[in-house]
Amino acid sequence: HKLAEEKVKQQNERMRGILESTQSSIFAVDTDYNYLIYNSTHKETMQRSYGVKVRRGVNIVEDAFFGQDTEKILQHLQQAAEGKQCVVVEDRGNPQLP
Repeated sequence: HKLAEEKVKQQNERMRGILESTQSSIFAVDTDYNYLIYNSTHKETMQRSYGVKVRRGVNIVEDAFFGQDTEKILQHLQQAAEGKQCVVVEDRGNPQLP
């Protein structure tokens, strides 16, 4: 049992290393749009662009994290859920924030 826990811990550390090794904003949500995981680039981008602090378990729709971009973000998430590649390169956020 202890060996299995150690293996899971190592896998989680490896996954975190992969997520943090890029300057791209990466995040995952469950089918109800609750945050499961995100990298520090995504966390910083959300703070800078929308003035919000992301946390695991927070619902991105109910908390309207993406403001006027919410509908477009949901379309991209639906594409990803259908197994389609989804790469988005756009400026987003609240232009009134620094």
